[in-house]
Amino acid sequence: MKVKQTALSILLLSLFLKLVGFLRESVIAKQFGANAITDGFLLAYTVLTLFMLIVSTGFNNVFLPIYAKFQRAKDKFARSNENALLNVSVLLFLAFGFVIYGLLLALEPLAAHKQTLQTALTVGRFFSVFTFLLALQAMLESYLQVKHSYVPTQMAKLLAALFSAGFGLFLARDFGIMSVAYGFMVGTALGVLLQIFYLFRRGYEWRLTFLWEPEFGKTFAMLLWPALLNAIVGPLNVFIDKIFATATIAGAVTYLNNASLIVSIPGAVYTTTIGALIFTFLTEKASSPADFSALLRLGMEMGFLLFLPMAVGLAVIGEDIVALIYQHGAFTKADTAATYQALALYAPLVAVQGVQIVISKALFALEQNKALLKLSATTIFLNIVLNALFMKWLGFQGLALSSSLVAVYYFLLSVRLLTKSGMTKANLQTLAVFWQSFIPALIMGLALLGIRHFHGLFEQMLIIKVIMEIFLGAVIYGGTSWFFNRNGVMKIFILIKKKKTSPEEPFRS
Repeated sequence: MKVKQTALSILLLSLFLKLVGFLRESVIAKQFGANAITDGFLLAYTVLTLFMLIVSTGFNNVFLPIYAKFQRAKDKFARSNENALLNVSVLLFLAFGFVIYGLLLALEPLAAHKQTLQTALTVGRFFSVFTFLLALQAMLESYLQVKHSYVPTQMAKLLAALFSAGFGLFLARDFGIMSVAYGFMVGTALGVLLQIFYLFRRGYEWRLTFLWEPEFGKTFAMLLWPALLNAIVGPLNVFIDKIFATATIAGAVTYLNNASLIVSIPGAVYTTTIGALIFTFLTEKASSPADFSALLRLGMEMGFLLFLPMAVGLAVIGEDIVALIYQHGAFTKADTAATYQALALYAPLVAVQGVQIVISKALFALEQNKALLKLSATTIFLNIVLNALFMKWLGFQGLALSSSLVAVYYFLLSVRLLTKSGMTKANLQTLAVFWQSFIPALIMGLALLGIRHFHGLFEQMLIIKVIMEIFLGAVIYGGTSWFFNRNGVMKIFILIKKKKTSPEEPFRS
């Protein structure tokens, strides 16, 4: 029961964190609009989140299993290892932050008459001073997980998001866009204190030591680099998109950022709900080809069944959703239209992201880590080429299209890699479940287009209009899916309905 309560708490906090993230972006839109200043801030903030993701992913993927291994084998050295690693890492990141500060200061002359770059450098220098604190928050996530404590990390992230939104809302007149940065760091500092409190409460004993077992340090270093490289690919592609966007029009980075945040919601929800269940089952069934294949089909079926209608829906009613979230204060109707253009071109990315999550986890379960890393690395080169090509034709909108095409490329080659790994039916399964979900999604999209031609009672009440559009789309899609893919719909209900449901039950055919 305690495990279920913890899982539910993490899920609710994750969803609330997403909503608060939108609150922060909505505050930025209201107070500052979409221009060169917001572009510069978002460039610096993207680098910040990239840094935190790399540190947290590296420690999560490497520290936990290494720590557990050494704790079992040499318990008396485990505490010394964890203290030394934390202390050395904080000092390294402290030095790293001041090096970055010096480099950004040296780049200051390049920012003359370039407001985007000037803002990015100013915000970046501020964040660089607190690099050690940002890294500490990311590392403490792993230390808390070792102690089976998961909620404090979500609460820490929530504090950073809440304070950045609050400072931006109430102090923008005094400090400009830097108010958001100040709020983020105040929230981060409070979050770190919260994590430390819960870590000591769980029995952690800090010692001022910088020496670890040579074997521990060597093993950690050898496993850390592949984990970091794998973690950096996706965020790096996002950052590359934003760099390209600075060469188009003022506000382009903001438009892409706001659109990509909306696009990220389905994946976040799926990962923390149905996806989380499927990931666990995949690992458990890796040794049974028949069960593994059946579960893989379930994951793909759930992904297409849930994500295809979201992709079509965003393409059709996305402008209303953008207006509801962002169109306040300095963020104008023209800004909404530009953001929607990017959002519509992100639709193919939405369609495949849920399925890609399952396929990637399946490949990890099949120990295809290196092959998947090589495939991920090729997306960086392809992204740069397509960005340069489409930006000439479509401007910043071409960058959104490039991201979608790269996502489709990654998806198709991942399916091919599955086939090479022994999942010979993967291609046929993917094709079958795609059409079973695409036809109902297409019918829903055409129906929504027809409905939107009639401007009724709720035209001036945007929130009611969006709710009605989502409700009608869900009803239409649910009805047509029941006709075209009744078995898939029933599997979703079986997967989530009762606590006593067996894990194997949803993918028995």
